[in-house]
Amino acid sequence: MLLDELRGRLEDSLLQVEDALVHAGDASVTVMPDQSGAACLSEMDAPQLQAMATGIRDRLIQVRMKIEAALARISAGCFGICCQCEGEIDNDRLERDPAAVFCATCMVEREIHGDRLVDF
Repeated sequence: MLLDELRGRLEDSLLQVEDALVHAGDASVTVMPDQSGAACLSEMDAPQLQAMATGIRDRLIQVRMKIEAALARISAGCFGICCQCEGEIDNDRLERDPAAVFCATCMVEREIHGDRLVDF
């Protein structure tokens, strides 16, 4: 039952991320000059806003990939198995983050050693 619940949550999350990506568009910002001189968005703000939008889009793509990988692990029958020690990932951890790839012990070890491949 837990697996079906988590699959449903992952599928719902994937739909939300896909929707957010559609709305994120191409992360471009167009600045139209305001003839009145009371512009809300100056030409100097545009690059910063574009960088923020690109960052948000990149993060959404990362989240989508993480969710798709979790769904693939469910399909392959290896969901809930730590990618480092191959032990079981605790159900509480999976309920908090259904896309977790490391058990709590391995996650702490990775954080202590500064590994870059961490659970998000």
